[in-house]
Amino acid sequence: MRFQRLLAAVTAQPDLPVTGVDVLTEAEQRQLLAWNDTGRAVPRRP
Repeated sequence: MRFQRLLAAVTAQPDLPVTGVDVLTEAEQRQLLAWNDTGRAVPRRP
């Protein structure tokens, strides 16, 4: 599915750099960001 999204994006916008293509769905992005939540306080080491 991600490969299909990539192909569709570069076909629709051939000048678009590959790095500008979002291959993750919005749900996958939310899941990744929630899993990688770095906004939590981290105790300092002495």
